[in-house]
Amino acid sequence: MLMAAVVINAAFFYGIAARPYISYHLYTPLDYDKTIDFSNNTLKVSLRLSNTGRSDAHVWLVVQYYNMSLIGPEVLSESEIDGGLQVQIPWDLLPRRQDDDAFNLTFTTAGNATYLTLIFSIEENLEAPFMARFHGSFAYYNPERPTALLLKHKGDLMFMRVKNP
Repeated sequence: MLMAAVVINAAFFYGIAARPYISYHLYTPLDYDKTIDFSNNTLKVSLRLSNTGRSDAHVWLVVQYYNMSLIGPEVLSESEIDGGLQVQIPWDLLPRRQDDDAFNLTFTTAGNATYLTLIFSIEENLEAPFMARFHGSFAYYNPERPTALLLKHKGDLMFMRVKNP
């Protein structure tokens, strides 16, 4: 009984000490209160993340978007969710990396809408190997602002990036 308690405690402390520490945010060259004209431009978004922890991280990059169309990369498959669309991208992060990994997406408007919304999050990949899932159960996720974009309709195909509706 004592041996089982020692093994469980050792596994717990090892999991805490070796866990992935994942920071993530999204980047776009479109600043707040600036406009984009979708009649001759597309919205470029970069999903950026890093793992400064001590073990690999196997995650899903999850992007939900409303009133927008994904035009690149074309290899991603979309699924419908609550009036919008979602893509999930499998991603593996090496440990102790200060530099951001990045995945780039390109969007356009999907018609006449009052707002365009894009939300970026990360989920643990439950299809990963056993040890990756073990470390993932102790993972710390640190969302850094911004993790979402909100664009308000300003006329024709003009939209402005805003902080609040």
